[in-house]
Amino acid sequence: MDYKKPLPTITVWNRPFWEACKEKKLTAQKCDVTGEDWFPPSPASPATRTRTWHRPDLSRRGRVVPSGVVPPVYYKGSTADVP
Repeated sequence: MDYKKPLPTITVWNRPFWEACKEKKLTAQKCDVTGEDWFPPSPASPATRTRTWHRPDLSRRGRVVPSGVVPPVYYKGSTADVP
């Protein structure tokens, strides 16, 4: 079976996340001002726009709050995943 979905592009900001995944760990950036975690990775906190943050290992407990918009199908391998 061939994998037909596009793989993520590794960047300077998301590389630590993917490296942690290889070690079966979950990480996210945590704002030093508000204490809030965020994902996807970026150079500054989305809440405060400060660049004072760290990247802790996350516990296996918590709440995930997804948000997003279902885009049109750009890749044939994703057709079955789009409602």
